[in-house]
Amino acid sequence: MHGHPRALLPICLFACLSVDTVYGQTTINAQREALVIEARQGAPGPSIDGLQSLYYRTQNSRVREDLIALLVRATRYEEALAVCSACRPQDYSDSELANLGSAARSAGDYPKALSLFQSLTYRSPTYAEGWLGQALVHTDTANYTLADIALQQYSQVAGTTTAGLEAKGYLAAKTMNAVQELQVRQALVEQDPANTSELQALYRLAVGLGASSAARNIMQDNPTVFSESDRLWLIYYEAVTDIRLGIQTDQPPRTRSGLAQLNQVLDSPAVPQELAKLAEYDKVVALAQLRHFSEAEVLAVRLQHQHGPLPSYVSRAKAYALNGLGTEAAFQPFIRMRLARKCQ
Repeated sequence: MHGHPRALLPICLFACLSVDTVYGQTTINAQREALVIEARQGAPGPSIDGLQSLYYRTQNSRVREDLIALLVRATRYEEALAVCSACRPQDYSDSELANLGSAARSAGDYPKALSLFQSLTYRSPTYAEGWLGQALVHTDTANYTLADIALQQYSQVAGTTTAGLEAKGYLAAKTMNAVQELQVRQALVEQDPANTSELQALYRLAVGLGASSAARNIMQDNPTVFSESDRLWLIYYEAVTDIRLGIQTDQPPRTRSGLAQLNQVLDSPAVPQELAKLAEYDKVVALAQLRHFSEAEVLAVRLQHQHGPLPSYVSRAKAYALNGLGTEAAFQPFIRMRLARKCQ
């Protein structure tokens, strides 16, 4: 009779240990969840400290996952990458690989970021963040063909998403494909008309492409999104377009219209310094083309003293003005003689 309880001792001990393990795991999860909730309520610093302490004490993978996520969200990228220096890609969850890949990219470690994102897509081909991360890293490193392939894979997995469109716009901007970028920006604005940053990006892209009427429509439809500075930039680009076309088509009235718009920009108290400099450079060109040689030469000299060497197109306009002044000076004696004869 006394031997029977002894035979049950290992089973009882195992059961008790299992209960302790379950209890310990429950306690860890409760602490982890409480710290995550605390972070969501606006206290990420203490939450991160608490998760770090909990992870180093328990080596719990779910604690590590939340710790990495919070560190990345707090832009503490190097710390996120150092949480588990001995871990291999296969040790991490899918979300950890995505977060660590993002951290490595933000820290400028593109080879590590690419390796993490590739590990993610190799293990979980339907995990869209892996393809998106690869596309972004390939774009960062000017591997544009690979970036486009990764974006195609992402679209197959995730469909059309805001993140995917933004990545496509980033690739278009880096490859200077302005038309494709314009299409992407338009799609982003259609998805979220209240996205002010995309509205502003679309406006600036339209201005840069010379689509001033489209830019003006965007501005008029969203008056609260744009500043007086934005309005002045639009007037400036319209002025430059008028001056350029006036010169190319030999239409002085159009050049004069552009000059008047430049003066409107320069007369505004809200004009940014950089815009004022560009407007004055183009004003030299317009003045010289309209044969206001003396005014063009004086303005060019002032700008040279103020900002240093002139851009080549302004230097050419200055030379044209000086040549015009010299020609007029050469003809002055002849003009005076003709006038004297008429007066006799």
